[in-house]
Amino acid sequence: MSLGVPAGASRPNQELASKPGNGPASAIVGRSGTAALRWVVAAWCLAALAVLAKGLIGVVLPALIVAPWLLAQRRWRELLRLLHPLGLLAFAILALPWFVAMQQRYAGFFDYFIVEQHFRRFALMTFNNVRPAWFFVVMLPLVTLPWSAWLPLAWRERAAIGGSSSSSASSRCRARS
Repeated sequence: MSLGVPAGASRPNQELASKPGNGPASAIVGRSGTAALRWVVAAWCLAALAVLAKGLIGVVLPALIVAPWLLAQRRWRELLRLLHPLGLLAFAILALPWFVAMQQRYAGFFDYFIVEQHFRRFALMTFNNVRPAWFFVVMLPLVTLPWSAWLPLAWRERAAIGGSSSSSASSRCRARS
């Protein structure tokens, strides 16, 4: 690969990614016992801090990454393990006191912060800079620079290996080993 990027750095190690227990959530899922529970509680603590910093997206974004990944691998039981009561309790202990204090001090806080800022803002076309749909198609590559610049190269690499799906790519890696 050119541009000073080492060969193989443009795509994840397919051999590692194809093995169960390796991947974005391998530190949490795929383990059992006390170590796994510690990781689950730690993840929920970090999600609570993310919610305090950025709102509901602190839980939604990790869920939108981990849940489809686990479901695509047919590991739904591990997804259920992530909802361990101790993790949920840790989340509540860290995040809820601030929300309760804000609601007590400002009576309309819940409606404004949760309903208005998280749901109405995205569901209605009346909030802030309303743009036509084409605007976002044009802006997405621009706001994701420099990563979007690598997309054509990734498409060419994928075409060079036959344009196969990730599951057949995983099968090829297993067949090589």
